[in-house]
Amino acid sequence: MSYIVKNSGLFSQSILARGQAYFRSGKVVNLTRSANMVVAEVRGSRRYTVQCVFDGEKLKSYHCNCPYDFGGPCKHVAAVLFALDQHPFKEQSLIESVKPGSGLSYHLDQAKNMIRGMYLSRTQRSLLSEYGYFANDQVMVKDFWVYAFGEVLGGGSYAVRRLLTNFTDLVGLLKPEESLLVEAMGKAFELHRGGLDSFKVLDLLSFSGNRCNLPLQKALAALPLTAFRVSSYDPGLSANVIDSLIPEIYPLMVVLFPSAKEKLLDSAMDQVDSETFARMFLFYVQSGAFEPRFLRYLQALDVDLSAIYSAMFDLCYKARSLSYYLEIRDYIPDGMCRGKIIENLPKLHSEIIPYARVREGLPLTTPISKFNDLENLLLVYRYFPKNDLPAVDKKVQTKFEQLLKRSKASPELTEALMMLTDLQWPYLSKYLSDERLLSKRGQGCLLDQALSYAYVKTGRPEALGLKRIVLEGQDAH
Repeated sequence: MSYIVKNSGLFSQSILARGQAYFRSGKVVNLTRSANMVVAEVRGSRRYTVQCVFDGEKLKSYHCNCPYDFGGPCKHVAAVLFALDQHPFKEQSLIESVKPGSGLSYHLDQAKNMIRGMYLSRTQRSLLSEYGYFANDQVMVKDFWVYAFGEVLGGGSYAVRRLLTNFTDLVGLLKPEESLLVEAMGKAFELHRGGLDSFKVLDLLSFSGNRCNLPLQKALAALPLTAFRVSSYDPGLSANVIDSLIPEIYPLMVVLFPSAKEKLLDSAMDQVDSETFARMFLFYVQSGAFEPRFLRYLQALDVDLSAIYSAMFDLCYKARSLSYYLEIRDYIPDGMCRGKIIENLPKLHSEIIPYARVREGLPLTTPISKFNDLENLLLVYRYFPKNDLPAVDKKVQTKFEQLLKRSKASPELTEALMMLTDLQWPYLSKYLSDERLLSKRGQGCLLDQALSYAYVKTGRPEALGLKRIVLEGQDAH
């Protein structure tokens, strides 16, 4: 028995003859079957897409997007039946069978119409019956939802919210299993991740926050972080969106929107328990960020911070500068990393290794005379052993003298003066009276403010024309 014999009663003789001619001339292409459904393209005045659903070899339903409307199947459907009789077909996922530029099967067109907001009444009437033909075929169902959500991801950035609303209506109409929908969304994200941008993902996340009935949140949370490597953008997320995204989506948000990390953590402080906040802060640090106030907040609570400290020390190895290295390192308990070898810092930043060794109390492998960066030298000044300080002070004086010899004030001179003041450097008073330094006042670079700060900190306000005021008595402060 053949497909043509089984279904010949559906066709007129002229339609069968024209269908056979189409088949023999090689006009049936991309023939694919998944379970009880066959999809093919037939070349005519243009390419037409034919979908046939079978019960065994008996044609149960069919659709062709050609204009034929004279009752019964068209010649393109007949051509597909001749092809099925003459050539074996391969089992293949429908989504994988769709070639760029080719027509889509009828049920995918239905999904497209629904998502794009076209012909909604016709689509809603017909989609339930059409969907029922393959509802028991998990491959076909998944393909349907991969394509449907792919329509959302493939839309323009500013249209995503509207498309998502239609997608939600489609979910409500067809009510797929949540686990299947999450799996299909994950596949759609993998297929379309190259087209994601920050505006589009922001809309997806905002939508998932505002419409929690849709399992979009779970789909987003389950996806690999690599699918969300998009450009940074401060989304200015509304409070209700932030509330719903904590803590499920936070690991994704720290990758998506670096400038929104602090906003989300600020919101979480008053909304989640200490253990959840600790996990969020751990993700925050692992994403390459650090903010001391969040750590101090956790330190005031009874929370195990060992994993966070470990992640912070790992972050030290990615430091692009000594100041950033120390900013993080100084918040880690000394017992966890003091004395540890840090030679595996990236070679790109190998110039900070000698200074990092000083901070960690390791023996110097570089002569102090080779410590040529004054700012870095001052950053670790207080960590040098006492017997090294004379050589260190000599190096500092040499570098500071070089700044003073410049004809004009420089930002480096201002910064060095501020740091020397904070360190209470024993030779600072001598330089505060140095004409080379005083002659640079009024030249900008905030040098005047740095000088004022140094005079006050060293107990010499008279140099600024200020008088000492001594208060006596019980009300003195």
